[in-house]
Amino acid sequence: ASRAGAAASEKKGRASYVSAAKHLKDCVIYAPRDGVVTARNVEEGTIITSSTGSATGGTTILTLGDTTQMYCLTQVDENDIGSVVTGQHATFTVQSYGDRTFDSVVRKVYPQGVVVSNVTYFTVEMSVPQLPDAAFRPGMTTDVEILTQEKDDALVLPVEAVRESGEGFYVLMEPAKSTGRGTKNPTKPGMKGPGAAAKQATA
Repeated sequence: ASRAGAAASEKKGRASYVSAAKHLKDCVIYAPRDGVVTARNVEEGTIITSSTGSATGGTTILTLGDTTQMYCLTQVDENDIGSVVTGQHATFTVQSYGDRTFDSVVRKVYPQGVVVSNVTYFTVEMSVPQLPDAAFRPGMTTDVEILTQEKDDALVLPVEAVRESGEGFYVLMEPAKSTGRGTKNPTKPGMKGPGAAAKQATA
């Protein structure tokens, strides 16, 4: 009887060992891929729920980010979003690098608008270059300019110089020395507004 009891105790002990070894193995957390920890959601000693034993998916312990594939998000007013399309060239600056400008490309225009202070904005996603001398970090604030119009060999005029009358648009030229009066030079306005690389005018 004592031998049978010892055998039963040994079997029970082995089962407890296997169970404890499994629990110990579950304490080791493996990242699904390489990345950088951008947020830690729990402290050491916090009781968490395993995703394998919970219908809610378990406790989020940290956030892992892939900083080799970063992107920039900017908000564009609904009045201007119609001129923004994927593939357009853009530039941005970050406070960490002063006035240095970085090249970018519009990758995606989100279809759903967001209302902020009664104004609808659309999110635009842009690429972020990988540069050896610039370390970008998640959450940085950027100032963005998107090039929506471009014209080579264009005549650039200040907006204030182009005037309009009943006969159309014109530019008032400098007064002639002989008459002291300026002359109206008819013009055809081209590109205008934010995002234009130049303004075209033909006399």
